[in-house]
Amino acid sequence: MFKKFILPLTSLVFLIIGIRIIFDGQILVNTYKKESFFHHKLSFNSNSFNNKFNGIITGDSRTYYSFNPYIIKSNSKVSFMNMALPSNSYSKKYLSYIKNLIPINKEFTIIIALTPESLTRYEYTNAFDKYNKSFFKLNLIKNTFWPMVDIQQFLKWGTIPAFKLNKPKSFEIYHFNGWLESYLPIKDRDETALINHYKFIAEKYVIKPEIVNNIKNFIVNNKIKNKKLKFYFSWISFSKKIKKITEKTLFKNISKDKINNILTNAGAKQVILNQSYISIDGDHLSSEDAKDFSSNFVLHIDL
Repeated sequence: MFKKFILPLTSLVFLIIGIRIIFDGQILVNTYKKESFFHHKLSFNSNSFNNKFNGIITGDSRTYYSFNPYIIKSNSKVSFMNMALPSNSYSKKYLSYIKNLIPINKEFTIIIALTPESLTRYEYTNAFDKYNKSFFKLNLIKNTFWPMVDIQQFLKWGTIPAFKLNKPKSFEIYHFNGWLESYLPIKDRDETALINHYKFIAEKYVIKPEIVNNIKNFIVNNKIKNKKLKFYFSWISFSKKIKKITEKTLFKNISKDKINNILTNAGAKQVILNQSYISIDGDHLSSEDAKDFSSNFVLHIDL
């Protein structure tokens, strides 16, 4: 009796795994479900990463909203992975993971997106710990039997142009290259929540020189191993109100000019963008502005 079910059950298992491989392999779509978005970023090894990408973008949430790797590639032919994480600090753990993805003898570009918040909380590594590979492996069974991509999103309006006719008025799309594409109608945009958040950060934290030192050592040590590496850094901030709050208080221990000098002397080039961009909440760019920002940014770097 049981033998009758072996073949159907086996076939079902292989079908489910096959669907997983197809979807996760980005054959049909290029987006992920929210809960899998950051696991995906931290699931690479050096071989799987270097076979797909020639550059990497680091930072916090402002970074994964702002840097659109599709636009950068269309303007430079260089494939980037946006490896930014939410509420991320440039901790040794995070930079160590990035370091392991950098090739030994190959042209490669690293973009270091700086925000005052990402330089304040040296002990705050929850962003990395929460989404790292060990956690990812604990969910192996779940991830094997359920695609990480958002199938509903794909079927409705995901990546095929015809479906985009049904795009909702507000949305978030989690792309496999690490970009979070977002849109919110102007009438629904409000900076209040983020302003309060940064007031809290400004009351509790200041920029820590040891975090700046982490980045400096990361640049210097990697340039010793690979002379073909290019490093760029840029300050990412889009709200004048939030910028005023953070810069007034967080730079008590070390000035922005000193940080710029440290990273420049380490071997990174600074990118300064003077254009204004519209955010959805004060500091995270909407889809269209992220495209404009990325198009402008790529003009300032040598790819």
